[in-house]
Amino acid sequence: MLKKIIIALICFYACTAIVFAQQPTAVPETTSIPAFADSIQRMDSIKRIYANGDYAGCRFAIDELMSLEKEKKLELSFFQMAKIYSYKALVAYAFREEGYQDEVKRNLLRAVQTDLNFDFEDYAIIPAYVVDVFIKTKREYHDMFSKTTRRHTMGIYGSLTAIPTILDNPEYLKPGVHYSYNFSESFMLVTDVEFPATANIFNSITGRVGIAWFPSFKVETVSMGLLTLYGIKLEKNTNALHVVSFEGYGEFILRLGLGLAVSIELLRMDLVFGDEPGDFSETGSVEIISTDQVRLTSGNLRFYLFWTF
Repeated sequence: MLKKIIIALICFYACTAIVFAQQPTAVPETTSIPAFADSIQRMDSIKRIYANGDYAGCRFAIDELMSLEKEKKLELSFFQMAKIYSYKALVAYAFREEGYQDEVKRNLLRAVQTDLNFDFEDYAIIPAYVVDVFIKTKREYHDMFSKTTRRHTMGIYGSLTAIPTILDNPEYLKPGVHYSYNFSESFMLVTDVEFPATANIFNSITGRVGIAWFPSFKVETVSMGLLTLYGIKLEKNTNALHVVSFEGYGEFILRLGLGLAVSIELLRMDLVFGDEPGDFSETGSVEIISTDQVRLTSGNLRFYLFWTF
């Protein structure tokens, strides 16, 4: 009897297992791979194919990727497009077909034009010829936008402070015109003429001249520098108001030559040489020391909009 029960249980469990095994299993929902993720995978694939020496396969993968990008089926960043052009240059050099020198240079130029900061990840695996052409092409293209190629800068600016604002007193807004000349990539001669937004403009015009220094300069990158200026303003009482300022300066220039900049007066000194007390105009900046002849302030801002040529 016990033997029959055991056999029956074994048969029951066996039948149950067969039934459940034949039931369709739930398939989890699949989500499409984002375009940017697919582009990363394809770029890794191109890198791997080139590293393995399959240059024909690399060329095919590049053409396929660019075709998908052209058909808007794939999104590529500027850096990824630059890498594609660099691989096209590498493949062109690998095959060395007729006119390969022009094709190598043309694709490397496109890479730099697409991403100004593009660079090879590992120069050790790049042929020496391609490295030489790349360095020369990149330098020539960057030189088109350097401070020694575009030496002149003209624009307008507004001088103001954050607290109090120009809504409290229109005199805090002091517009001006700006001109500068680049001696080199690091040093720039700066001149400007500033006047307050008041009715009595001609009694308050300030002319300034100075030198700006940039530790480094790059197009489409914020370049930081230091600015030292000397200015003079004739007041109504015929006293000469002398202004010396030491400022931090930052600018952002596009390849088209248009630029934006901002400077902040780290320290400004107003001096009056004359028998009468100084008639210092309000700037709204932070006042450190103030007497009849001398005033030290900090915090005044200037916002520039300019064009280089």
